[in-house]
This record gives sequence, structure tokens and C-alpha cells, in this order.
Amino acid sequence: MSKENINKISKAIDLYFDSMYESNPDKVKEVFHKDARITGYMQGKLI
Repeated sequence: MSKENINKISKAIDLYFDSMYESNPDKVKEVFHKDARITGYMQGKLI
């Protein structure tokens, strides 16, 4: 894998972590594809 691709992946991972840590919806939208869906549990309910 090229160094350029590794850097792009690293930046995407950093942005993902920051978006989750900060609960920042703008960063979440930036890091995920527009058709991506995030699911999980909140207060015991699947969302």
C-alpha cells in the first residue's frame, strides 16, 4: 500500500475518532459516505 493511501486512511480514522469523541454530527457526515447508516443501542433501545 502506498504511503499516500496510508495517510488518507489515517486521516479518516482520526476524523472518525474525533467525530465520535466530540459527538460532532458535522464531522460524522464528513467521514461517512452519504448513504451510510450507523446503528447501535441508546438507553437500551436499538436505534
